Amino acid sequence: MRLLLEAGADPNVANTDSGATPLTMAGSKGDEAAVRMLLSHGANANAANSHGETSLYHATYCGKLNIMRLLLEAGADPNVAETMSGKMPLMMAVSKGDEAVVRMLLSHGADANVADSDRRNTLYHAVRLLLEAGADPNAAETQTGHTPLMMAVKEGKEAVVQMLLSHGADANAANSYGVTSLHHAVVSGQLDIMRMLLKAGTDPNVAVTEKFESFTALHFSCDQLHTEMITCLLKHGADPNIVDCHKRTPLAKIGSEAEVRMSEETADAESVVQAASALIQTCESAGVLLQVNTRDSEGDTPLHSFCRMMLACKGDVYAREMEGCVQIVHALLFNHGAHVDVVNARGETPYKLWRRI
Repeated sequence: MRLLLEAGADPNVANTDSGATPLTMAGSKGDEAAVRMLLSHGANANAANSHGETSLYHATYCGKLNIMRLLLEAGADPNVAETMSGKMPLMMAVSKGDEAVVRMLLSHGADANVADSDRRNTLYHAVRLLLEAGADPNAAETQTGHTPLMMAVKEGKEAVVQMLLSHGADANAANSYGVTSLHHAVVSGQLDIMRMLLKAGTDPNVAVTEKFESFTALHFSCDQLHTEMITCLLKHGADPNIVDCHKRTPLAKIGSEAEVRMSEETADAESVVQAASALIQTCESAGVLLQVNTRDSEGDTPLHSFCRMMLACKGDVYAREMEGCVQIVHALLFNHGAHVDVVNARGETPYKLWRRI
């Protein structure tokens, strides 16, 4: 080989069928001396065969640290994926459980967050390796009570969540504040993961501790005015009549935030109307009667809140929102039996508020 290279042979000539270069073949055979010689004569450290497999990919597969070091120092890109599965050297190293190889790749810029063609990143491969080795998917942190499933949900790692569930992760496990994976999914806006957890049998009616206002997942979704989540939770058995530590039902939570949101610079009256309408319509479609006369700690019912919202929505700019509020009030009165004479802590009744509109 030395004689040929010194005579001017091109070290980057590729096989016409496989696309393999002398360097990729030397890397696949673990021939350190050949790799060193080829690199010193100008071999391209990033050349790949017809499957997108580079010399670094082969060296990683074989666990050849010395060859990997030579290639990386010669400029080999650790983030080149082979074309069949989109798998990168780091993913393969993690799958094989080779810590030294993983550390070398990371120290030379390997991206731990890039996903393969099946949208599975390095974390997925690490979790799979651990689970297949018998790791407990429900092992929780001692101080916080966080489980691997909760952390995967918070980070939005759908593939990892699915793998953990398929290996026995408890979808109903709660941390020290009563927060479950479902709560994390709702708060972080992970709709697809929320659906995954509900399909796995998570209880939608578990409430967190008073530190987080004793909210259920439905309370959290109503607090965020997330219409799709509200509808999905209700269809999976979420109880719309459970109250939080302030005695508010999920609908009352939407209503109690209406005035606050209307007073902000970016008034979001439309989202309030959409969220409340979605909750009411979904419950009516399922034949669920809302307990609309439940009074919160201020003595308010949802009817109080939406009448006050209508007062705040005066003016042509809120015409559509006003119409939506009228429909909500109509549903509360005639479909769910709301009382107009309930007196709150401020001496107001829904009827008195309505007369001011």
